Amino acid sequence: MATLTPTLSLVSTDASSDNLNFSVDSTLTTTHTSQGPGKISCATSSGTALLTTGQTSIAYVYFKNTGKLAADGADTTNIITLQDAAGNTFSDVGAGEFAFFPLKGAQGLTAVSDTAAVVGEFAFYTKG
Repeated sequence: MATLTPTLSLVSTDASSDNLNFSVDSTLTTTHTSQGPGKISCATSSGTALLTTGQTSIAYVYFKNTGKLAADGADTTNIITLQDAAGNTFSDVGAGEFAFFPLKGAQGLTAVSDTAAVVGEFAFYTKG
């Protein structure tokens, strides 16, 4: 077993009438079945498979849209859509944005770029 400690901090002086400043963290137990973090090319149309439905345990997933085209590294504003194995969209990740979330086992995960292949960063850690 291994541990993973994600931390989320939200800070703003103008998002609401009150200043926003809080942080939460958790200690997650994981197995040694993991991947990444690493860079991947997120294709258009059918997308790029990140996790298959054979992943039966919950996976803690990190995903970032780097905002760089896979072909030449040029800046882009392309959105990467995250979908389950059935093609259901559950998240749009804009250039420079990231997500960290638990993915239910046996759901599968695919990343689809909207108009051209974009570089994404991806990692997963299996819940222990």
